Amino acid sequence: MSLSRKHFCFMAVEFGSIFCDIDSRFTHGNETHEACADYVREAQFSFERMCKTDNPLFDREKFQDWVADVRYGRRDLTGKKVA
Repeated sequence: MSLSRKHFCFMAVEFGSIFCDIDSRFTHGNETHEACADYVREAQFSFERMCKTDNPLFDREKFQDWVADVRYGRRDLTGKKVA
């Protein structure tokens, strides 16, 4: 499976929006927030490992930056930077 730019963007937006939902629903730092975030983080890391195995050029840091940008509102749900 080769990861296209479109799929890269889609998955980063999905993970980022899930984290954003967790942040908005639960008090940051409480047990439920941490447990939910851990499950999503584990899924994200599994996805990254799968991509890195398939394509050694996959940039894990860039992907994590995109996820964080969506999570904290620096990118919208289409993956475009917010001014």
